[in-house]
Amino acid sequence: MRPRWVGLVALGATLLAFSGVQADADERQPWREVLERAVEAGRDRAYRGQLVVVSFGAHGPTVDQFSVSQGADGSLVTDRTGSWLLGQRGDESFFGDHQTGTLLRLGAVERTGLLLHRLARKYEVSLDGAADAAGGAAAVVVLRERGAPHVRERLYVDRHTGLLVRRETYRADGQPVRLATLTSVDRTPTDLPPVESSWPREVRPTHAPVSRRSVRILREVGWVVPDELPGAFHLVDASAVGDGEGSSLHLFYSDGLYTLSVYEQHGTPDGQALLAQGAQPGRLGRLHVFRFPRAQPDAYVWGGGGLTFTAVSDVAPDAVAEALEALPHDPPPSVLRRVGRGLRRVGTWLWPFH
Repeated sequence: MRPRWVGLVALGATLLAFSGVQADADERQPWREVLERAVEAGRDRAYRGQLVVVSFGAHGPTVDQFSVSQGADGSLVTDRTGSWLLGQRGDESFFGDHQTGTLLRLGAVERTGLLLHRLARKYEVSLDGAADAAGGAAAVVVLRERGAPHVRERLYVDRHTGLLVRRETYRADGQPVRLATLTSVDRTPTDLPPVESSWPREVRPTHAPVSRRSVRILREVGWVVPDELPGAFHLVDASAVGDGEGSSLHLFYSDGLYTLSVYEQHGTPDGQALLAQGAQPGRLGRLHVFRFPRAQPDAYVWGGGGLTFTAVSDVAPDAVAEALEALPHDPPPSVLRRVGRGLRRVGTWLWPFH
């Protein structure tokens, strides 16, 4: 009779071989090639087009339209701001803009590649034929969270250029959240203007990478830097952002498809200043937050444990609520009085598109 461990070794070898076959099969999936092309096109494919963003909310859909151009280096130019973040320099307030064209990048809020290895762990991915989008044929990629019945994301990738030309985002219950689509596109532009930041030069922040070792030290001195947030959002990058007077941490999370930028700063939110700049108090799941209406991507501000948090994300509200509830949050503050220094200088450091 063979020793019992011999059978266990054989079983283990079989399982390892099977997992290797599965990994190899996943590498050969047609959808992977389509998404890899989309990532590459988002980095270095020049185009010019008209972008329409439709957001579905409790009071009905809202529609925003932008002209967007992307240079061969991946830089973006839009003809107007699609969302707003408050800033202040002395007694003067100003807005900083998000480049809304990022909604049609894979990696979205940040300039980063799609993390296919993470994506395949969380989502079931398949091709769903072809469709006409932005005046050309596009491959349709459908993503569902594993074990879930409804589509989370539908991506339209131009067959000729690899550009992501349409993106549909859904809640877990299948209800639509956002549609971002190029209604027209020039795939071979020749006269794109140079990209210049609209951020005031005198307050442009500095960014310094934060190592994993430094992250551990920061936790010991009061910063909250989770390695992972609910929903399989993993910390993939961290940097210190400062203007010489104040500083924050920029934490970048990804589940492979969506991105979630979280900024931490010591202090509490200034409710009056936020209201004056157009933010609205409300709820995001169990969180009491300030939200900038019609922001593209979504932007939320709240306080917790002596820190001010700002989240910027293309994630559907139900999923981002689940992720952010893991961070500290205080009871709703009074918006009728100033509650600490909080975001008085937020404009000097809150600029994710560097």
